[in-house]
Amino acid sequence: MVVNRHESGSTYAATAYAKVTGRPAVVSMVPGPGALNGASGVLVALSDRVPMVVLAVDLDESDRRAEVHECDLEACYAPIVKGRFRITSADEVDSIVAAAFAEAIAAPAGPVQVLIRGSVLKAPAAPQRTVRTVVDEVGTGAAAIDRVDATSAVDAIVEFLAASNRPAVLVGGPLADREAVVLALATRLGAPVFTDAMARGVIAEDHPLAGGLLTWAASQAILDRCDGLLALGSRLSEISTLNWDVRLPARLARVDADADELQGNYPATTAVHADPALLADALVGRVAPRDVAWYARAATPTVVALPAARLHRMHPKDAVITLREAIPRQAFVTTDGTATEFWLSEPTFPVFRPNGFVIPEVQQTMGFALPAAIGVATACDEAGID
Repeated sequence: MVVNRHESGSTYAATAYAKVTGRPAVVSMVPGPGALNGASGVLVALSDRVPMVVLAVDLDESDRRAEVHECDLEACYAPIVKGRFRITSADEVDSIVAAAFAEAIAAPAGPVQVLIRGSVLKAPAAPQRTVRTVVDEVGTGAAAIDRVDATSAVDAIVEFLAASNRPAVLVGGPLADREAVVLALATRLGAPVFTDAMARGVIAEDHPLAGGLLTWAASQAILDRCDGLLALGSRLSEISTLNWDVRLPARLARVDADADELQGNYPATTAVHADPALLADALVGRVAPRDVAWYARAATPTVVALPAARLHRMHPKDAVITLREAIPRQAFVTTDGTATEFWLSEPTFPVFRPNGFVIPEVQQTMGFALPAAIGVATACDEAGID
């Protein structure tokens, strides 16, 4: 259990925990101002498609007015969660908690709200399963629920790639931890791997097939040579496309568990409604290896020493270069959605591990970095990661 001084810190920490582990954290908040304080982190989780279970007490029905913490939490949370559940009796706890976790991790992942009546907390109840048991039984990440016809989905992407002489891959948040699969697919295609901002490090950004972010200065020339882009789980957000100014190839295949995303921002020429992580797993075995890779990252080093002549007039980029040299290669980095994030998103600050750059990509909120670091540290302690 992690106790925070403010509820927004709890939901930001829970978001970061889930980004690193793929497992939803449970955030427990008092109703009224407590739950509203935490709403900003819930919105981050919804926009970045991160699983979370938000638990709050639902005040018992009463004719009284001016109760402490009075608020219609169901109405307040309706726009920022993917599912809502209500526990009205003690014997519902087990089944509703299990359903809430299943909904949170089902692609596209997201936060769910569980309201529990105050009277239930005082009622006698039989022993229930632990949350850990429920999570283990439901499953985690992309393996949880397959909602698509996998065969036809894979066939459509295989056909798309076969017609591409110079394909590229764009990886979104749902595949941010799928290093082996992404690398295997890119190797077979001989293709560069670009990432959304939140998926940086899915393959190390100094790997020969790493393309980096779409917004990097060198990326547009690569995209202009590409004759087919496969976007796996990318929302093609404003942040990841430089205000949607990046030019993508005319042939664009998009795979997403949310059908509404497939034609958003950059309409797909091949649209596949599928869990992108599951499809990527199946796709690797169907893509024939190519003899020659059409792309290889420039061999020039990304991180260079700070010139002595510039020490007296340090630019933010100089600070970023120095910071990257000081931070261990496998470190996790968290940052607020500020200009600091933008400088850390340049090629001068490469990311070398999956989920190594933990940010609020879509919402770009302040106050995220510190509680997110707590969430990452909690995840690392559980997993035994140094």
